[in-house]
Amino acid sequence: MLTEEGVFAIIDAYRRLARQGEKILAFRADEYYWRDLGRPADSPKPPSIYGKGPFDGLCCADYTRIARVFMGLTHIKLNIANPARPKRAVELSFLVDSGAVYSVIPSALLRKLGVRPHSKRTFTLADGCEITRKIGDVLFRLNGRRGAAPVIFGEKQDSVLLGTVSLEALGMMLDPMKRELRPLPMLLVPHTPSL
Repeated sequence: MLTEEGVFAIIDAYRRLARQGEKILAFRADEYYWRDLGRPADSPKPPSIYGKGPFDGLCCADYTRIARVFMGLTHIKLNIANPARPKRAVELSFLVDSGAVYSVIPSALLRKLGVRPHSKRTFTLADGCEITRKIGDVLFRLNGRRGAAPVIFGEKQDSVLLGTVSLEALGMMLDPMKRELRPLPMLLVPHTPSL
């Protein structure tokens, strides 16, 4: 929980939270909605003009307010299955994490579905620690859409997350302002031979 008041450096607050074992979820910052004004010592007074976005002219003390606006949580229920046995499926509630590449699903559930790991990957946490997790493939279904994607075999302390690779496999994306899923614009560029 952010407890800082007045002018403070958000990065220092995030480091404090990470040291305390708090989970820090990431979101995509958009130039029009987020302004990094630097450390408080570098920003003694708010700038008079900073572009034309809705949060222009913010000073560092406003980080907490803005973080609360953008850190709304989006949960969604999806049908998941082993791609080799798609009829054997379960419904699972995910926290949509646009800052995560891969989805995280409890290892016990993946084993129940017969999903086997095919590799291991090392991931860096917000506090700089590295963890290694097993990776396997899962079939995702949502409202008539389906797509397969690699997933992380989650351990007891891991949250159930839906990452961007799984979202894109479904042809979906997270709308960062409305915090809801919407169809991903699918572009296909024809090949033009070189001259």
